[in-house]
Amino acid sequence: MKRSWRILIVDDDTFLWNWLKDSLSLLDYEVEAAENGLQGIELFQKFTPDLVLMDAMMPIMGGLEACQQIKALPAGKNIPIIMMTGIKEDDETVIQSFDAGCHDFVTKPINLTVLERRIHTILSGILSEEKLALSNRAALESISDQLKITSLVLEKATEAVLITDLGGTIQSVNPAFTTITGYSFKEAVGKKPNILRSEHHEESFYKALWEALFSQGSWRGEMWNRRKNGEAFPVMQNITAIQDKYGEITHFVSIFTDLTNCKKNQDNQDLITTHDPLTGLPDRHLYSEQVKQAALRAGRNGSKVAILLINMNSFRRVNDSMGYLQGDAVLKEIGSRLKGSIKSGDLISRLRGDEFGIVLVEIITLQDVTDTIQKLFQSLSCPFILQEHEIIITASIGVTLFPDDHQDIETLLQKTDRALSQAKEQEGNSFQFFTPDLDSQACQRLSMESNLRKALTNQEFTLFYQPKVDLISKKVVGTEALIRWFQPGRGTVPPVEFIPLAEESGLIIPMGNWILNTACQNAREWIENGACSLQVSVNISSRQFQDPFIIATLQEALEKSGLPASCLELEITESLVMGNVEEAIRILREFKDLGLKISMDDFGTGYSSLSYLKKFPIDILKIDQSFVRDLVHDASDAALVKAIISMGNNLGLTVIAEGVETVEQALFLRQEGCDMAQGYLYSKPIEKNLFAQFFREYNR
Repeated sequence: MKRSWRILIVDDDTFLWNWLKDSLSLLDYEVEAAENGLQGIELFQKFTPDLVLMDAMMPIMGGLEACQQIKALPAGKNIPIIMMTGIKEDDETVIQSFDAGCHDFVTKPINLTVLERRIHTILSGILSEEKLALSNRAALESISDQLKITSLVLEKATEAVLITDLGGTIQSVNPAFTTITGYSFKEAVGKKPNILRSEHHEESFYKALWEALFSQGSWRGEMWNRRKNGEAFPVMQNITAIQDKYGEITHFVSIFTDLTNCKKNQDNQDLITTHDPLTGLPDRHLYSEQVKQAALRAGRNGSKVAILLINMNSFRRVNDSMGYLQGDAVLKEIGSRLKGSIKSGDLISRLRGDEFGIVLVEIITLQDVTDTIQKLFQSLSCPFILQEHEIIITASIGVTLFPDDHQDIETLLQKTDRALSQAKEQEGNSFQFFTPDLDSQACQRLSMESNLRKALTNQEFTLFYQPKVDLISKKVVGTEALIRWFQPGRGTVPPVEFIPLAEESGLIIPMGNWILNTACQNAREWIENGACSLQVSVNISSRQFQDPFIIATLQEALEKSGLPASCLELEITESLVMGNVEEAIRILREFKDLGLKISMDDFGTGYSSLSYLKKFPIDILKIDQSFVRDLVHDASDAALVKAIISMGNNLGLTVIAEGVETVEQALFLRQEGCDMAQGYLYSKPIEKNLFAQFFREYNR
């Protein structure tokens, strides 16, 4: 009979222990929880657990005191206690924990995979001789029969079985292995599994496979092997790491099924499988079937089903900066964490790239869905460690309900996708339930996107320019290029309506290239005509910044226009560079190598990191207009603006304030040492020809 382990959780964070209780219960542990040390001691005596998870800091009675009292109990002397602390590198708490009798400790936020591995390792090694004798007595009496049965199963099995040691040397194979591969027992034993290797997979495939075995303990997926006669054949393979009682890997068992006949019966000879080979989760095809079956059951039972579509935010940056192999490792870990956050009976699939689907069955209330979503967010909160770097992943989730939102599955999945799109417009971890308004918005977005494409072809865009004024000399010294769209039959379309859609659809790349080339050409014409000579600034979007051809695009714009690089300024936002600081610094340095000026736009709007600011190779700091608007009447805004100006001056940066509309604002900024200003006090954005005239008259 399987050993049923008991775990006691003592923590005053009810959300945490509820999450741990649910997660560990899914792993077949019996779990009870208490909210403080005093309750923990009382429950310990009633529950008699095999292991205790104890929070270090709690009201009424802390974890250290509770640990000491449990260890003083006759039944608690040999029970291992894992102390949980929310303070990283808290050496004093760690030392006190061990002095109090703790067996191990972990830091918060809890990484469930690591915690479960530690629990498993500890429990595997603490069985007393009496318990071991009791639990194994029946097994010892029938071990001969079990071995005979096992041998018979392996002999009669139609799946090939391959057993290797830790080093990968084949120890044994079954008859089906010989039948499928052509290698006899003697030919296979002592060799490496690479005798079966085909040429269908790159080295990275096998490297990822071995990484999964050592990190997760198993790998399952479809692959190609090669028979002794040289014929390549497809298999569904499952490889499992075998551990000893101390949790150390000693052997690997590989079981595979020949899929040759199955493939011959398929119309499509490509590798069509029902499971994702990277994560082992069901794929998009099986996901659709799972949704249909769950909906059918819900229809019969009168229950509800929640469909969740999950997308990892900015995951492309992980692949771009760390490489696809590391990106795959993160995706496998994400799949594992998400799977551990849903209850038994719920379904999870990897649909494509960094997109996952989850089906929550037997939903009673919306709170059931939101509770699960919070568990999913919690599972992603612990950083992913890659090459000594900590990677933080956030997710966007779209949600629909069956049968509330629709009874047709395809329509339901489309609505889920619309809800996801809405969720992705928010920052960080966010989720969005489908609402009827999203249907209307989706139609409007499709129409707007179509009109945007036409506008690019029909040259419906133009550039306006807003001057930048030196607060000391009171001369116009620069200008910012701003795109405007004049749509036939409608007139001016506000940028706030089409810029976000252009970013999402990818149209921002050709649009941004047009802005860049046009601004450079206009600035060069002003110089040649003697109208004005100044610096023109162009905003760079997130998509453009990540475009691998951005440097070539900039070089081409400068060469075609003949504009000196020193006359071009690129405006970037804080949020754009704070996602991946090291990669952003690399790209910014390439901009600087071209001789361009770099301005950080919208500074102070929430992403600021002063420790990183000095590392960015920027020239100009632009104070966001939201702080300038009320600085004369709002003391907090005034203090913040002063601090930004002082910081910029100390770092040797030019500081410019945008949104200046009154003389009082301009005087305040000048007195505090701000270098330049931009806003309606000086001029609204104006057309190219009018700007040259404005420049001459204003500076005269």
